[in-house]
Amino acid sequence: MMPQVVTVKVTDDGKRFRIPLIPVLIVLSPILVLAALVLAVACLVLRINPFAAFGRTYRLYTALRGLHLEIDEGRSTVLVSVR
Repeated sequence: MMPQVVTVKVTDDGKRFRIPLIPVLIVLSPILVLAALVLAVACLVLRINPFAAFGRTYRLYTALRGLHLEIDEGRSTVLVSVR
């Protein structure tokens, strides 16, 4: 299943951002279509099966669900959670 929401929490100032991915994907869909075409041409030039490449990219994207990434730098901490 595709990730639905990305939560970014910054502990230095206590701010939390929730980013819904479906509306972001809808807004960015024209750019994503162009990027897919460019990647398909690059796959053909490099003699890589474009269907396998897009399938593996989709599997990587769907595997992001449940990811928790924490970055510490000095007093600041950034927590990224994909749901």
